[in-house]
Amino acid sequence: MFRTDGTHSVAIARDDITAPTGGSFISLRDPVINNFGQVAFEAEMTGGSADFGIFRGEGGNLTPIFVANQIAPGGGTFEDFGNPVINARGQVAAVASMTNSTSPIGLFVGDGTNAVAIALTGQPAPKGGNYDSRSAFAKPLRLNDRGDVAFHIGLTGGTSSQGIFRGDGQHTTTVALAGSIAPGTTGTFLSFQDIKLANNGRIAFIGTLLPGVGGVDTSNNMGIWTGTSDEDLQLVVRTGDVINGNVLTRLSKDVDGPSQFDMNENGVVWIGSFQSPAKEIVFSQFLGESVQP
Repeated sequence: MFRTDGTHSVAIARDDITAPTGGSFISLRDPVINNFGQVAFEAEMTGGSADFGIFRGEGGNLTPIFVANQIAPGGGTFEDFGNPVINARGQVAAVASMTNSTSPIGLFVGDGTNAVAIALTGQPAPKGGNYDSRSAFAKPLRLNDRGDVAFHIGLTGGTSSQGIFRGDGQHTTTVALAGSIAPGTTGTFLSFQDIKLANNGRIAFIGTLLPGVGGVDTSNNMGIWTGTSDEDLQLVVRTGDVINGNVLTRLSKDVDGPSQFDMNENGVVWIGSFQSPAKEIVFSQFLGESVQP
């Protein structure tokens, strides 16, 4: 596994060197990189004390972030890992499966020295129900530079089937719940798609609405919402809206890929399909408590 700037290439990890846990690497996958050139990745090993792990490196020694057979925060033993993301501080968030635990799956953040549990399946969600291991921690995970993680997970035992949350290991905030009123509409949330997370804790996400409730049909059942919690959530744009004289018919999406939108502290940029037909790239700016396309 290498990092390159087009002129110089640096080896991050190789299968012909000893892994930090002993033995050797037999698989290197899912690399993610931060702005300082630190790379986190999943690995499979043989001949050492662990057969799976997540490591961080920048061209020298590798730092184990999470490894199999390690005691997990909150109890249990790490078994396997997936979906790593890294922030500017070198913290890594990942999903882990566990043994010897009442929570078979968890979401964790670690830096190689300290690790915290963000959410554990079977544990209570902030506003009712429990995190569900059958639909746990859907992609994508988002990690900001202050250590907040935004995640989408199924729920069981409550009034909602799924939700979007933000947590830091100490506090967890509900951002949106299926079945709740979608702000800016008379409809209710049905499901959620892509998530973005800014360093100030603001989240933006694609949501779909339940057809047949509050005047919702296939022409106006998808939108983008943003906020730091379900208490300040606001609608950015919704299919059926008229923008620059054209009706938005669809929020664009790659074939079998993520929705085409992104966010920073100033606003949300998104690609939409309009009647004509035409596509536009639109920047919706945050103005105080409102969002202006």
